[in-house]
Amino acid sequence: MLYALTINPWIIILAGAGIIFGAVGIGVLQFQFLMENMHMNFVPGEVNLEEDIAIVVAAFGVFLDNRRWLVRGRYGDNVPDHEQTFSELCQKFGVGLILMGIFIEVVDLGFLALDNFGFTLPMIRYSEVGFMFLLNLGAIFILVRLLTSVLSARKGQDLPPHT
Repeated sequence: MLYALTINPWIIILAGAGIIFGAVGIGVLQFQFLMENMHMNFVPGEVNLEEDIAIVVAAFGVFLDNRRWLVRGRYGDNVPDHEQTFSELCQKFGVGLILMGIFIEVVDLGFLALDNFGFTLPMIRYSEVGFMFLLNLGAIFILVRLLTSVLSARKGQDLPPHT
């Protein structure tokens, strides 16, 4: 039952849509900050939620990358072709999301190091939010591509049926 639930394509669609919704919300706050607060020497907590985004994006990427093992747990050695094809699609996007999560965290740590070494100029804070905004857009782009691929595969019936 658990394997059947976790490999259901609608779980991927709902989780992906939820992550997009959260990332867009944070992106809106970041964009507002970029447009209105260049003079500030601190980043409000709502704007600087990159660690949360990085963890969720990377964790979802790991889930997608390892979907093939869940499918194997459900079907054993008799994995249907449509499940195998869908798992390969998920793996491709999963690796992309893992890399995006790593990039977000590395850039965040880089700016944290600059802050700890005393580089606290407003322009550095502004640049940090700008980089994070762009990385969030990258994660959103990957997620939107994933969802459009899943939905188009569903429409073309290349997607596994409900199990």
